Amino acid sequence: MSSKAPVAATSPPAPVVDAVPQELLSRFRVVKREFLKEHAAWAVLLEHAATGAQLVSIEAPSAGGGDEKVFGIAFPTEPSDSTGVAHILEHSVLCGSERYPCKEPFAELLRSSQQTFLNAMTYPDRTVYPVASLNEQDFRNLVGVYLDAVFRPRLSPWTLMQEGWRLEPSEEDKSRFKLSGVVYSEMKGVYSSADSLHAMACGQALFPGQSYGVSSGGDPAAIPSLSYADFVGFHRRNYQPSKARLFFWGDDDVAERLRVVDEYLTLGNIHDEEAHANGAGDPLPSGWKDPQSLTSWWPPGGARTGEATAYSPASPSDVVDEASAAAAAAAAPWTEPRTIRVEYPAAVSAEDDAGADAAADAASAAAEAAGEDSSGHFVTVCWALPDGGVGPGDADYVSDADRLGLQLVSALLLGTRTAPLHKALVDSAMGTAVTGGGLATHLRQGVFEAGLKGVWPAAVGAGPEDDQDAAVQAAVQSLVMDTLAATAAAGFDADHVEAELNTLEFAVREFGAGGTPKGLSLFLGAAGSWIYGRDPIDEMKFEDALAELRGRVEADAKGYLSGLMQRFLLDNKHRVTVHSAPSRTLSARLNSAEEAGVASVVSGMTPEDQAVAAEAAAALSRRQATPDTEQALASVPVLTRDALRRDAVIVPREERLLSLGDAGRCQLLAHALPGTNGIAHVAVSLDLGARLPAHLVQWLPLFAQLLTTTGSATRDDVQMSHRIGAATGGVSASAHASPVPGRRDVARLSLTVGGKALNHRVGDLAAIMQELLLTAPLAARQDLLRSQVRESVAATESALLSAGHRHAMSVLGATLSFPGELAHVMGGLPQLRFLRQLRARLESKDAAVAAAAAAEAQEVMEAIRGMALAAAASDAAAPGGADSGALATVVAGEDAAAAAGDAVCAVLRALAEQAPAAGLPGSGAASPSGVVGVGHSVSASLSPMAAMGLAGGFAEAEAAAAAGEGPRRVAVLVPTSVSYVCEAGIGFASPGEGVLTEGPEAGGAPLAAPAESHVASSLLSLGHLWDSVRVQGNAYGAGAAVDAVGGSVSFWSYRDPRIGGTLRDYATSSTWLRAGTGGSDPDAVDRATISAVGGMDKPASPSDKGSQSTSRWLLGITDEQVQARRDAVLGASPQSAAELADAIDQARSGTDGSGHVCVVTGKDIARAEGIIGADGKAAPGWQVVDAFKGERA
Repeated sequence: MSSKAPVAATSPPAPVVDAVPQELLSRFRVVKREFLKEHAAWAVLLEHAATGAQLVSIEAPSAGGGDEKVFGIAFPTEPSDSTGVAHILEHSVLCGSERYPCKEPFAELLRSSQQTFLNAMTYPDRTVYPVASLNEQDFRNLVGVYLDAVFRPRLSPWTLMQEGWRLEPSEEDKSRFKLSGVVYSEMKGVYSSADSLHAMACGQALFPGQSYGVSSGGDPAAIPSLSYADFVGFHRRNYQPSKARLFFWGDDDVAERLRVVDEYLTLGNIHDEEAHANGAGDPLPSGWKDPQSLTSWWPPGGARTGEATAYSPASPSDVVDEASAAAAAAAAPWTEPRTIRVEYPAAVSAEDDAGADAAADAASAAAEAAGEDSSGHFVTVCWALPDGGVGPGDADYVSDADRLGLQLVSALLLGTRTAPLHKALVDSAMGTAVTGGGLATHLRQGVFEAGLKGVWPAAVGAGPEDDQDAAVQAAVQSLVMDTLAATAAAGFDADHVEAELNTLEFAVREFGAGGTPKGLSLFLGAAGSWIYGRDPIDEMKFEDALAELRGRVEADAKGYLSGLMQRFLLDNKHRVTVHSAPSRTLSARLNSAEEAGVASVVSGMTPEDQAVAAEAAAALSRRQATPDTEQALASVPVLTRDALRRDAVIVPREERLLSLGDAGRCQLLAHALPGTNGIAHVAVSLDLGARLPAHLVQWLPLFAQLLTTTGSATRDDVQMSHRIGAATGGVSASAHASPVPGRRDVARLSLTVGGKALNHRVGDLAAIMQELLLTAPLAARQDLLRSQVRESVAATESALLSAGHRHAMSVLGATLSFPGELAHVMGGLPQLRFLRQLRARLESKDAAVAAAAAAEAQEVMEAIRGMALAAAASDAAAPGGADSGALATVVAGEDAAAAAGDAVCAVLRALAEQAPAAGLPGSGAASPSGVVGVGHSVSASLSPMAAMGLAGGFAEAEAAAAAGEGPRRVAVLVPTSVSYVCEAGIGFASPGEGVLTEGPEAGGAPLAAPAESHVASSLLSLGHLWDSVRVQGNAYGAGAAVDAVGGSVSFWSYRDPRIGGTLRDYATSSTWLRAGTGGSDPDAVDRATISAVGGMDKPASPSDKGSQSTSRWLLGITDEQVQARRDAVLGASPQSAAELADAIDQARSGTDGSGHVCVVTGKDIARAEGIIGADGKAAPGWQVVDAFKGERA
């Protein structure tokens, strides 16, 4: 009898585990088996007889997502301090193990596997290691490498130095030392984000004295306190087989699951510290010492929280804890609420003197009084909820229905802009955006958080003579508590409850939809409760709990929901109000403390000790630069090209050209696909390029946001929100700038409105879309306009700090193509500048200025609406970007696709009938040279950036290049301790306009870059850049990318401690690609091909498949071209790497031998790198933009 998982059946067969040979099965105890109707799969919970480890084995049929096989293993890893030991260990176990002794098996798997997911994550109380693959042999390889990694790692001192921290001489001055390390750099970036710091402060304030009260990721000020003995000891204590929680999902061989798990659990983990050290492969320098002495400069009193963090290193002689995996007890409930105040580093301009505390504080006070500075106070009210227990007998037990009920309450309070608590916070105008997000259940104890960011004392009525900190804190806290009390007393509107209940049901039924493998979603969702003793299989069920919740709501919605609010929030004294105040001097103080600490440690070292430390760093660098031996590399199992599927995945698509009567025609793309679960996705896309004046491009994102949040002619914003929630799974609108193959100076600019609904509610969804497009009040509601602008500013500023590489690439994109410039105007720094200026006008104390701004906004919004309606009335859209027009798309099951198509085309018909017959107010339609237009070259149009009065657009860059000027070098200054370093240029020339007439892609779109460049860029990213920028340079991430349409080649780094060194690494990329140990190595190309194909074959949800198909259609990419490009990838060779090397040289062929460069970085780093001088002025060749102050020459 086969031990493969069965295909889906109408009635469940017996679980396959019953067919496992008894000799193997006897090594486990079957604790529970249950058929999960929610997932049409058998789930079996087993316990390993010899160790007590638990295993969940889910036998998922291929048709139900089981073809994407998932494995995960979790360990409870509660830290006792903020050294980041759990986080550093998560990185380190993947740096070589007993059976796979190469330096980084993880990187080798990325380079050579068909994995669809490969990662590891550290939570505050656990560490998880999940993998996924469609290929069963590849999946077995991944599982074996990961099990060896977690149980048998080579945790050498070299590993701690590389992944954690080390002292090393500065590149600029070898007599000075600095701190380095991958996790150290990563956490420097995390601790540069005000949002991250505030979120951590909230969690730590709720659980002082417990593991949640320290930084599990690692505080950069504490990371250097981690000793090698504690590092190894943490693994010994926490990575025991008895504490392991293992998970399988898929249609792979169940007996093989049990065999490999039994093998590794029986072997156990490495307990001997000497065995770890001896596994390093390279001896340590003579006289090397454990760097425990660095604890002497630990900042007393805690630099950020105001509380000292006790550091208590574990003794190497500690007895291994053999207790159950359930870790520390839940926090004892408080008897009274608490408050806490912390600081975070606020923005400081390049010209500020960070050393002059008094001047900085005065500047901060002046900015605060004027309300001009983007930095503001954060105030969040936080609750710790009962841990829920493991069964009805526990005092704090929370039933599954009540857990869903709490999710419903959270959504009712904060889930939409019109929810009462969210609305009260926003309408108060005290801050710029809501913080907290309501209920979070990823830890042992749930938390509930709500508050505001961007709060200034003046906004809460506090004057100079008042205690401004107290006023800010009290105002937000009172608003939250009063709103909760009033809402509990009044109850929620019935239609609001029905809307959010419908949304909740959508969420649980679509769990795992999208880019995340379904099995992975189930594993991650269950692991947090599993390590504390809850039944993992119960965590994967929802039908009974959902039915019970609906029954309780239908019986007594007010009593039930208000009762939950009363019990878990209003009567819950385990509450803390966390106040994060901006400080313009904190960043400088922390940097000074770090420098002084390092200097103090170094000064206390003997010359011999300093020499040993320098030699250790140099030896590590040599070790990192030395390739693995062939024998070590051969230990990591890889597939061969023969194992790769030859056929491309083609999404079936029906193209229909439908008449809209006298109004024109509609192009419909209908995708009838399996696996939709009775949900239909529909959208309309309206081309605005031929109509929209360049100066209005900056308004498009705001138009899209207001379209779905301001209501309609017959429903206000609250009523419309309830209507959307009750009838659909959501409605959204967005603006996009898409490329046109063969033309970097042309773009397709479109507005897309769409949503999802159950098949029988698609008519309701279409009616809502029509109602919004035709009658949404947009900017007519000035209160909603102001709040939307405030939130958009806050969101864009946060993204600058958390994803600086994206903003840097946006700056470069504006230089390389017209679509890139449009995208930059709509989502980059120009958009932030525009929104800030609009916010200032809307909130001006001069009533006339505010009224004029609101009137202008409404005029522009109506003009854009008119252009959208006119697009619906034009001829149908065509593939390849050559023509403007309207496009309708549908993704649904075969039984619903036709009806959904009719419904969405009816929307376009209604829009077309309302299209303005003549000129549009303020549109500039009478002046074609002033519009963005598809088919209009940017050289014949007004650049959107020029229309905003900004330099740096595509046309300007082209003119500069033609004049022989050098590439652009831009530095964007933000409050951060790390950098994001990007470089880009055009490497592949476009084949020209029109359809290809020869070659393997004949008849398809004229794409600039060959498909094989995808293999070569993967090879470069996971080879040279991984080794030089990440491993040796200590950046948290780095990579290279090729734009197939536009032909650009780009480099990026993430949370990078360097700028100049990283740019030098980029400069050597083409040489590496041509080298025998790099891109010209046939084996390396083979591995990169396997990895690239794995990326192409990642499973996608039906909606994602429909989006992919639509994108191909818009670009003019044919099915034959998709297959031809896959064939090219499968045939990649060292010549492919050489071609990318040539393209890189072309992209970097500026007058200074480089491409265009943009870095997002901090003021102090820019000064140290010579980008700005001591006077705050830009160095020659650099343009410096202070993201929080404006542009500087």
